Amino acid sequence: MWNKAPGDRNCTVCSSVANSIRPLLAILPSWFRFAQCLRRYRDTKKFFPHAVNAGKYSTGIIEVLFSSLYHSYKENGGAAQKGVFFGLWIFSLLLVFCYKLYWDLYMDWGLLRREYGLLRQELIYRVEGLYYVAIVEDTVLRLLWTLRVSIVESETNQFRAEILKTVFSLM
Repeated sequence: MWNKAPGDRNCTVCSSVANSIRPLLAILPSWFRFAQCLRRYRDTKKFFPHAVNAGKYSTGIIEVLFSSLYHSYKENGGAAQKGVFFGLWIFSLLLVFCYKLYWDLYMDWGLLRREYGLLRQELIYRVEGLYYVAIVEDTVLRLLWTLRVSIVESETNQFRAEILKTVFSLM
């Protein structure tokens, strides 16, 4: 972000514009999928899977909202609000992780569904092992938010934060 210049009365404008645009851009993919799922629900009148899938995308929107509020209060020094929004942000991250991972594993992969066995019957690739590798990869990648939180919260230990940022910038 932009640093505040001494005597610059408009320095908060740059910060507030950047803090407004980033969340809006982060919400857009989830918003479009959310709207698409609601449209399918309206057209088919099938609550499951369309409205439930819309709920999955709404959790992503809520996570961005709490993340933005937390970072805003963190920058502006609101200690009490920062703690509340940090807790809500972590709760929303856990909710997003659980909801989306469940949906991926159960609905998309068909993992452990009674009617399928381990995987769904209609597979695109002949090698079943690829699906299990993808399932593990999906789970690990969905847990990367824990690193993001670690980096954000390690700002008090600047050396550790820089090491983490450097390591993960190489990935």
